[in-house]
Amino acid sequence: MAAVDELLAALLKELVALGELASLASFSALADECRTPLARSSAALVRLLDCALSVHGRDCGYHVEVWRAATVTMANAAAAALEDANSEEDPLPDAVRRAAGLIGEALTALRRDRLGVPEALTEAASEMLVVFVAAVEA
Repeated sequence: MAAVDELLAALLKELVALGELASLASFSALADECRTPLARSSAALVRLLDCALSVHGRDCGYHVEVWRAATVTMANAAAAALEDANSEEDPLPDAVRRAAGLIGEALTALRRDRLGVPEALTEAASEMLVVFVAAVEA
């Protein structure tokens, strides 16, 4: 298995593509064409984030099941907040932007904050889960 920092670095390329797709999906003429690639890309990011969580848990000696459950809980909360948000704004690019910031937090926490890494990975995965569901159910 790759190291956590290598997995997070691999996320960056996919994250850039996802941000572009999320922005394009906000245009009604392009939304249908963007849905499938948006779903695939966000699912790939969720898998990479989960893999990074697993590797970090293995390296630091904690069980990841609690963090995985927290991902779903946070995604439900984020989705509920999106439903309450202004319907004129497209929240998908914002979710991708938040996930990018959280991945950056995980990278910087690797050397000095063992608890900060799974927290940031979990929050980033929850944002990507929301993007995935939005793409699939649009």
